[in-house]
Amino acid sequence: MQRFGCAPPVLRSLRTPLPVPPRVPVHLRKRYSSLRPATAVIGPCRQPGRAAAAAATGGNSGHFTKRRESTLLKPDSASWVQPVDLSGTQERLASCRGKIAVVTGGARGIGAQIALGLAEAGAIPAIFDILDEPVAAEFAPILKACPQTKYYKTDVSSPDSVAASYKAVISDFNRVDICVAAAGLIRETAFVDVPQEELALQTQVNINGVFNTVQQAAKQMISQGTGGSLLVIASIASHRALRGQLGSVYIMTKCAVRGLVKQVAIELGQYGIRINSLSPGYVQTKLAVEIATPEKVERWNAASPLGRMERPDELKAPAVFLCSDAASFVTGTDLLVDGGATT
Repeated sequence: MQRFGCAPPVLRSLRTPLPVPPRVPVHLRKRYSSLRPATAVIGPCRQPGRAAAAAATGGNSGHFTKRRESTLLKPDSASWVQPVDLSGTQERLASCRGKIAVVTGGARGIGAQIALGLAEAGAIPAIFDILDEPVAAEFAPILKACPQTKYYKTDVSSPDSVAASYKAVISDFNRVDICVAAAGLIRETAFVDVPQEELALQTQVNINGVFNTVQQAAKQMISQGTGGSLLVIASIASHRALRGQLGSVYIMTKCAVRGLVKQVAIELGQYGIRINSLSPGYVQTKLAVEIATPEKVERWNAASPLGRMERPDELKAPAVFLCSDAASFVTGTDLLVDGGATT
């Protein structure tokens, strides 16, 4: 650059604008401009602001501003869509008051706690579970929070059973606004020893059951034309291997439903329907007790930086958030609630 009589520029911030060298040959201007930082102003010495911005773009400030404003959407533009009223307090946004919430696996464990959380947020739970009757100790708090709660015996692995339960819900409440697919099971068997019967059972409940549940909910929500929220309970097992524990089929099923969530989010977004997954960590449930050993419990406690296992009630607030209007722009994602175990 010396041969053309111009010294290399000194890069400065906007506080000290940099004058343009006397002459920069045309074939070097692109190269010259690529050397300056994003914050440098190449042009006559001017104070920072609209005029400086205009000088940097080679136009006058009025023209620059006019062009910029012309590209913005106006509040009354037909292209500007506001499907959810986001005014008001966070308490109102997180409220599920009056919404009908189907919760599979809601008679016990994680499902029961999520149903309780939704009831406390004002929703009316419609609980699906394979048990003849819900576990009284876990169902009573839900019923206390929402006396309108109803229980429907359902086998989520059976499309006919799921469809019949949804038909009963529509008969009782006329609509479905929220659906939480929390039914699931785990069996501990070494990969090479897994029999076909066990493989079929876990996939039918953990994959087919989720598919049947959210598909029926989506059909109903589309027919209503009011949108809705779908939530699938995945697992930390869909993010990492379970060291010191057997569960190849379980991990496969949880990875599968997370994949389902991503695709369904794309397909249902046009109807105003959101779908997300929630991945708990090592939770103190009866399901965990069935496979627990002192060594496993010690390892589960140590997995979290907090030094303990997760309580089922610690999943209530995250689940309610994803189901409520507070998460109106959250879809196709997975929320890890694992106490930092995957950190």
